[in-house]
Amino acid sequence: MIRVLLALIFVLFSLNASSIDEAVKLAKKEHKLIMVEVSKKNCPYCKALDRVIFDNPERIAKIKQKYIIVRLKKGRDNIPSFFKIKYYPTTYLMKNDGTIVDEMPGYMKSSDFMEFIGEVYRQEKKFL
Repeated sequence: MIRVLLALIFVLFSLNASSIDEAVKLAKKEHKLIMVEVSKKNCPYCKALDRVIFDNPERIAKIKQKYIIVRLKKGRDNIPSFFKIKYYPTTYLMKNDGTIVDEMPGYMKSSDFMEFIGEVYRQEKKFL
């Protein structure tokens, strides 16, 4: 039981990147795609996405099997200018070379979110 708990903690806190450059390096090494979630303070939709996706250990563990996650916050982090953000949150899915494959502006319920990122992965995994 303790080993399972320690493994889950390791998965939750590993393979996150603090920058796009770091994510690209990790994604190439791990043969994964990159997920960049951009949010802002006091955004109710950002908080909802956190609650249903990013605060859920099972969903995060599932995502981290296929994606390197980068979480950026407007006003706190340096958000690259190539992200054309219109709505918060916005989730970008990228190849392991940093090319944007798809984006999801706004909030999406958890089942739709997981289905969306799963479909993108199925389409892009052949390029990893």
